[in-house]
Amino acid sequence: MTRVYISYRSSDATVVRQLYRRAALAYGSRNVLLNPEDSVPLNTPLESYIDNIVSGCHVVLVVIGPNWAGIDEYGRFLLSSADVPVQPEVVAALKHAPQVINILVNGISMMPSPDDLPENLHRLYECEAAILRPQHLQDDLAKLIPPPSPLRWLQYGLSLEWLKNRRIG
Repeated sequence: MTRVYISYRSSDATVVRQLYRRAALAYGSRNVLLNPEDSVPLNTPLESYIDNIVSGCHVVLVVIGPNWAGIDEYGRFLLSSADVPVQPEVVAALKHAPQVINILVNGISMMPSPDDLPENLHRLYECEAAILRPQHLQDDLAKLIPPPSPLRWLQYGLSLEWLKNRRIG
C-alpha cells in the first residue's frame, strides 16, 4: 500500500484537511502521515523521528502556500524558524522519498524564488509540481490522487475511518 507524508505550514491547514481526506480515502488513514511533532516518542530527537518516518513513505507532498518560504525580520529563512518542522521534513523527503511533489496552494502558481529557500532545499526545483486552485479544488485533487477503488470505498464505508475524517475538519 502507498504511504504518503504531507508536509505543510499551519497557515495552509484548511487546504491540507481536504488533501488529507482525499489521500485517506484513497490509501487509508493509517497510510497518510502528517504532524510528526504530535507523536514523537520521549527522548527521541524530532529530526531523527521525522527522518525515520519519511524514509518509509513512497510519496511526500510538500504543500507550499503564500507564507511557506521567505526571509523573516531577523534575516532567517522562514522554514528555519517555522512553527512546524518543515525544513527537516523536506530535507528527509529529498533524501529518502522515491517521489516528492510540490503542491502549490492558496493562490500560489509558481515555486518561490531560490533566494527564499535554504540551499539544502534547492532540489525541490527538480520535483514535479501540482496546483490546487480553490475554485477547482475537487477536480485538482482528483487529478493528483486517484479515486479509490470500489473495494476501498467498501472498506472505507464499513470502517470507522469515515467518522475520523469527518472530525478532522
